[in-house]
Amino acid sequence: MKGLKTYFTYLHRNKLFTLVNVAGLGISLMFVLLIANMVVRQLTVGSDIKDIEHIYVLSNEEYSASNYLVGERLANRYPEMADWCAVNAEAYKSGSYAVIDNRKTSLEIYCVKDNFLRFFGYSLLSGNPEQALVDAHSIVLTESAARKLFGEEPAEGKMLRLSADKKEMYTVTGVIKDFENSVIPDEVEAIVPFDYVDFVNWGSSMHNPDMNNMGGTAILVRFPQGVNPDQKAADMLSFLKTFSWGYQHDLFREAFWMPLKDVCFSEIMSPQLRQYNPVKVWIFLVAGILILLMAIFNYVSMCVAQVSYRAKKMATRRLLGSSARSIFWRLLGESALFTTGAFLLALLLAKAVEPTACDLLQTRLDIWDDLNAITLLIYLIGIVLLSLLAGVVPAVLLSHYHPLDVVKGTFRRKTKAVYLRALYVVQSGLTVAMLTCTLYLSAQIYRILREPLGYTYGHVLDYPAMTVGSSEKIRLFRDEALCKECLLDRRYACKPGKQQYHPALRQQRDTSKCQFSGVPYRFSLLGHLSHPGVRR
Repeated sequence: MKGLKTYFTYLHRNKLFTLVNVAGLGISLMFVLLIANMVVRQLTVGSDIKDIEHIYVLSNEEYSASNYLVGERLANRYPEMADWCAVNAEAYKSGSYAVIDNRKTSLEIYCVKDNFLRFFGYSLLSGNPEQALVDAHSIVLTESAARKLFGEEPAEGKMLRLSADKKEMYTVTGVIKDFENSVIPDEVEAIVPFDYVDFVNWGSSMHNPDMNNMGGTAILVRFPQGVNPDQKAADMLSFLKTFSWGYQHDLFREAFWMPLKDVCFSEIMSPQLRQYNPVKVWIFLVAGILILLMAIFNYVSMCVAQVSYRAKKMATRRLLGSSARSIFWRLLGESALFTTGAFLLALLLAKAVEPTACDLLQTRLDIWDDLNAITLLIYLIGIVLLSLLAGVVPAVLLSHYHPLDVVKGTFRRKTKAVYLRALYVVQSGLTVAMLTCTLYLSAQIYRILREPLGYTYGHVLDYPAMTVGSSEKIRLFRDEALCKECLLDRRYACKPGKQQYHPALRQQRDTSKCQFSGVPYRFSLLGHLSHPGVRR
């Protein structure tokens, strides 16, 4: 206790040193904690799903997605598909809202097959998971959505209306925990039966035999252990060519089952599921390690800079009978105390800047809610290792010297000779590495911002993807747009995807010939506005 008191006295007398060291180490560890939380979350995505290692997604070279009816026909043909599910996210991020007592509230909706809860192994906070999605006009809310819509009142049994289906009322049949670090997007607030897709995009509907939209629905299958999902890949491809226009017209040339865990980090798009960029994960992981190393070296440098000022006191202790071992462990204890304080400061700072970090990194972070026994153990091990790394050099320097060196004035010269040269080399190397990475990223960002795209992308009016009954709306939009004098140039496009046209539209590129036949496409009117201030 007396030793701690003298240490706090030393810190109090050296306020500037204490402030700089605590702030520097705390801020550095703050960045490390945020990066570590992001990396761990992304590497452990899908941990909330039961038997995720046995779940696969129907994929091709373009999309890890297909059509509901494709999954249905595959399940009838291949009995080894023990269980399958379909999810559609076309109502997600589409401006959907719920209406309660003429009050509109935004709601992010996810359309799923009725076995969704059982397939993924989700339990409900309230409601029966076996019956929650059986009725076509049922809806399951997340905990936060239930609170947003109904406050503290029980949500189960309440009625509401959804924006895409203005005729029917939907009954809340269950409340589920918010999706956290799941393959389901975190922002999803409501789950409805797949029938709701009829009002969002008819091309993805299970009632549309034409199966116009071949990338709007993710088909997930749980295969029994020991079954090779791609054993019948060739047969599946030939089977798809018999009824799926995407394969019949060579828009897709491959068909295979991708593990759900791999989908999360795949370059193949899956609009329905959460995906991360593996390169980004590795970049941030390396950056976090470099920041941690630089923080350690800076902290050690500051401690070594103070060694000469504490040398006389430690020499006095040696002369009074303290052993080199006792001084060594005393200094390590001081390092552990200092490191723990800096870590707690970093934890508070990380929580304070967490919302800003979420916006910058475009991902969800939760430092405190992710705390568990394993995380606390890792933090404890990290503090111990950091204390050893940061404190061992000053401890060795102050414990393994002769007290007479302090009296003769040779101690400082020996300290510099033994330590500083190596430290400066390592620090300089880390600094050069960080600067190189910064310059490289700056050059890439500059290139992205300045590289000519080959087209003008500003001031574009875009009509959303076609929904049921929108043919007349599209024509009205087109006719009204043609009358606007602010439009200096007009171009039209009907396309189902990336430079891929449905056969019915291959020859219908002219506006006057564009047939609104229910094929999935987007109708866009592109034009330069005569003045930037013209309202669109």
